[in-house]
Amino acid sequence: SVARERGWLPTHLVARDKGTGEVQGVAPMYLKGHSRGEYVFDQGWARFYEENGKQYYPKLQCAVPMTPVQGPRLLVREGAPEGTRRELARGMTWLCDQYDASSLHVTFCSQSDA
Repeated sequence: SVARERGWLPTHLVARDKGTGEVQGVAPMYLKGHSRGEYVFDQGWARFYEENGKQYYPKLQCAVPMTPVQGPRLLVREGAPEGTRRELARGMTWLCDQYDASSLHVTFCSQSDA
């Protein structure tokens, strides 16, 4: 299961209308200290980082946990302002900096999110 105790720290991103506070978009985000449950085998990258004196974890993961099913990851409501998807993407890189994450992974996303 997905839980903080299992290394999936929920760090979901929410884009809101500045005036009304209404939700315009969300991105399912997790700060991770391992690579389990992603169906992406990046342990080699983690080893490479370690061998070169760097830390691979924590990393920031945008995904639907425990499933390799492709689909949208930047969830923008119909009628949201132009640029909401771009703001979510900026927010993702901001979160990466805030948590000092080594990298940002958006896995099994739809073509429109790529």
